[in-house]
Amino acid sequence: MLNWLEEHGFFGWTVDGYGTMPDIHDINKAKQLIEAFGGLYIGFDVPKGIAEEPGSVWDNPPGGEIEGGHCVFVPGYLPNGNFIVITWGEIVYMTPEFWHAYVTEAHAILAGAWFNAGKCPPGFDRGALRQEVRALQ
Repeated sequence: MLNWLEEHGFFGWTVDGYGTMPDIHDINKAKQLIEAFGGLYIGFDVPKGIAEEPGSVWDNPPGGEIEGGHCVFVPGYLPNGNFIVITWGEIVYMTPEFWHAYVTEAHAILAGAWFNAGKCPPGFDRGALRQEVRALQ
C-alpha cells in the first residue's frame, strides 16, 4: 500500500517516501521516529478481546488468540509511555507491553502534507529527510 501511495497519492495526500523500522521492539527508536517523522504507520496482530471504544487502552497480555491483523497510525506518545493510536478515525492508546507482544511492522512515512502544513521541524531539509527515511530499510 505504501508503494502505491508513494506513486499515486490519495485525494491529494502524497507520500515522499517511507522506511521500515528494522527493530520493531526498540521502543526508544520508535519514539525518535515519531518525533522526527510525525508518526509511524504500524501493523499488528489483533488479539481477541481488544477494546474498541474511543479512549480505550490496548493492554492485552502477550499470547492472546489472534483474530486478524490491522494497520493504524501512531502520531505520538504520552509521558506514561503509552502510544497514541488512530484507528478507524478514533483515538485509543497502546501500552509498550502491547507493542512488544503484537506489533509486527512499523514504517516512518515522509508525508508531503507534513511539509505543506508547516509541521516539519524547522531546519529539516525535505530531500535529506527523504534519503534518511529510505535508509531505514
